[in-house]
Amino acid sequence: MPKTNNDAPSFSDGAWHQATGWPEKEGMQEGGKEFSLQLKNGNHANVRHALAERSNLERMLRSNPQHFSVLLALCQAHTAEESGVSPVPAPESMEFLKTDGTLESDGTVRPIVRDVLLSSYQITPDGPTLTMPFVFSNPEEPLAVDRIEQQIRQRFKNWLRERPSDDDLAR
Repeated sequence: MPKTNNDAPSFSDGAWHQATGWPEKEGMQEGGKEFSLQLKNGNHANVRHALAERSNLERMLRSNPQHFSVLLALCQAHTAEESGVSPVPAPESMEFLKTDGTLESDGTVRPIVRDVLLSSYQITPDGPTLTMPFVFSNPEEPLAVDRIEQQIRQRFKNWLRERPSDDDLAR
């Protein structure tokens, strides 16, 4: 997995699946079924994948706000192409975003990243934040998402405890 400038792990390139213990092709299941929900932008996403992307975006917003701003501009420009305004991002931001896994190698924003960012980004009196990106259609869905988020956190904590330390790897 490529290193970023953060201490927080990035979940690109299959690391999320390794960390959580889920095979890359397996969907997050709730009640034995693949569990996807509608996002606020109208698209649908696998809940586990959307939560992973939101976590990665939250980390970027906190640790690398300059790169997050570039990503946000790229996402907003994609949805407003008719405006004729196209951001010209700094090369170091483009490199960071590619290494982080939010951009494809050709510089386009990965669709799940764009969908989650546009569905969860909000400006509040305390500053920008990322909210839950889903549109819930019944009272059970938020509870299911909360259970999935708890499972993900627990599996990630277990993975952090079980992985070799940097000292062990250096030997």
